[in-house]
Amino acid sequence: MTAILHHLPATALRVLSASLLALSVTACGGGGGGGDNPGGNSSGGAPIAPAPAQLTLTGDSSASQGDSVGVVASLSEQGYNRFEWEQLSGPDVMPLAGNGTAGISFDAVFSGEYSFRLTASNPEGERLQDTFTISVAPSSASTRVQFRADRAVSEGAEFSLRLNASDYTGTVNSWHFEQLSGPQADLVEDDSGQPVVFVTAPRVSGDQVITLRATLETTAGSFSDTAYVVVQDRPATNSDYFCDGDGQACATYEPLMPVYSYRTDSPYRDVLKDCVYSNQLNDSNLCTLRTLPPIGLVSSAPTVDQIMDHVLVSHDWMGERFERFLTQLDNHEDFARLLRSVTAVVISSDVRPSFYWSLTGAIYLDPDSLWLSPAERDLINEQPDYRSGFSSALNFVTPWRYVKNNNYVFTYYEVKDRHHRDFYELEADLGSLLYHELAHAADAMSPAKLNSGLDRDDIFFNQAQSASFVNKSVTAVNPMYSPELYALAEVRYRGAEASGTQREYTPADIAGFFFPDSANDFYSYSSPWEDTAMLFEETMMSLRYGIERDIAVTNRPVSPMSADDYVVSRGQRGRIASERIRPRASTAVQGLLPEAWAEADAHLKSMLPMALCAGEGWGQNLTPACEGESGLRRFAAPAPSQRIPMPVERPRSFIPPTRF
Repeated sequence: MTAILHHLPATALRVLSASLLALSVTACGGGGGGGDNPGGNSSGGAPIAPAPAQLTLTGDSSASQGDSVGVVASLSEQGYNRFEWEQLSGPDVMPLAGNGTAGISFDAVFSGEYSFRLTASNPEGERLQDTFTISVAPSSASTRVQFRADRAVSEGAEFSLRLNASDYTGTVNSWHFEQLSGPQADLVEDDSGQPVVFVTAPRVSGDQVITLRATLETTAGSFSDTAYVVVQDRPATNSDYFCDGDGQACATYEPLMPVYSYRTDSPYRDVLKDCVYSNQLNDSNLCTLRTLPPIGLVSSAPTVDQIMDHVLVSHDWMGERFERFLTQLDNHEDFARLLRSVTAVVISSDVRPSFYWSLTGAIYLDPDSLWLSPAERDLINEQPDYRSGFSSALNFVTPWRYVKNNNYVFTYYEVKDRHHRDFYELEADLGSLLYHELAHAADAMSPAKLNSGLDRDDIFFNQAQSASFVNKSVTAVNPMYSPELYALAEVRYRGAEASGTQREYTPADIAGFFFPDSANDFYSYSSPWEDTAMLFEETMMSLRYGIERDIAVTNRPVSPMSADDYVVSRGQRGRIASERIRPRASTAVQGLLPEAWAEADAHLKSMLPMALCAGEGWGQNLTPACEGESGLRRFAAPAPSQRIPMPVERPRSFIPPTRF
């Protein structure tokens, strides 16, 4: 059997057991035996009252103006999953990016007494409170280093911390990271020349605080900063799906980051996490559609409020941003309609990269497409996509980009530069991600299936298998035929070892395989699911935003210094308008989002693909001025100040080797 999984980390999900097809429910409990003495001691004396839960706050009690400071909370008992921070005094720093978690961090721009109160609560309504004060002294020092960001993580979690410096004097010689206290974590410095450390949290038997220090060595002296991280004790992992593995048999982040229902009054508040993001998720406790239905079974035209009832987050800002996106940027109601197919939306700092999973019917979003402030970005894991090295033995690259008016649609922001970005930049960034991941969701649970009378007492996976998938209809239209590209996709996207022949392929060879075929992207060869999602994503981005997609085959430079070191062998803009591809894209929209099909089909017929200029650099081809498929098309050059980022080969999602 097969569960559709897209965008998983280095380890893949465990193969679903055969018992899932014949899932049974066994009643448990009861039993006799009158010898127990609940709540009492073994000698029959007075009951022993359990010790009350304790909340302890740890952090920077004193600092200097300009420092990065933080506070973390440790608890003596598990089960507290909601954390609300309130600022009681001092210069205003709210809202805090860490709100909703047991750790907060901010830059103390102004001197003063900053006081905070934390309220921690559990599902039973029990609450603990404590306060913490940070005294920030005035400072005129010019050199600042900040080690960001103090936070809360699960035991065993992998995360990153970055050292930032501003106005430092002298020349930087080096930097280093060390642990000062707490149970030993695993520290690995980034090997790409960035002042970033990748941390694997230790296993703990109760919440423990680890203290880390980063030091910048310059010719003018050493400058250091400290970060506090609370490692939270998590329930034991016994999941067949969320567990440690070797990339072939088992899954992902273990233990998972604590998440909570974004809406405290959601009717699914008490089941969301257990149904889709739990260390105890097994064949025996998969949720039925009655327990957690797809949103489309709640309403055929869901409101933003109804959608947000199905959202799980690791931080408050992630849910706030997703809600604002749906409220202000879903002008055509495409995303509301596509979300009918999902049971839940999980947005968590440990999801990297985004994926869809047909076992649970949920989409899992990397918050890298939602941040607006540097403080929010600080909490996003910088560890590279585990697939980034899969194609290192191949002699070609297949870069892509979205363009509009001969400009890049996505603005590239260096993490070290501490940029903010405008909310409306999420329209293309998050929009393209959602068109892709929700295409997978609608492929598994199409509008036609939602209207077919689903068995609400069955699990999502079984009901998704109850009728044909949309991708089968797409595959039947001008199917892709290149065996070479199918085999190369195993190398590029699943980590298969490249053969001698594959290592010898030139960019011209790959272009000769790809451009006469009927895929709009190399990633399409990884599975029929990705083929359908790529067609849908590109079509909708063009239809709704007037954004076109470039795809090319280039060389693989050894030490590229600019985008033009990638020389285009062959490329196209708007490839979905090609004669063999256009009907495939139209079929994808018809099955996934029928409300938009007539408009999309007419739009596709009005488009003309354009050839990129062979022999020119990828950056130069931002304004192609060569003879293309639709004739000579020349454009004004971009402004000289426009920044040309390096090419990317970022796939939207991933299916592990045990799937299709």
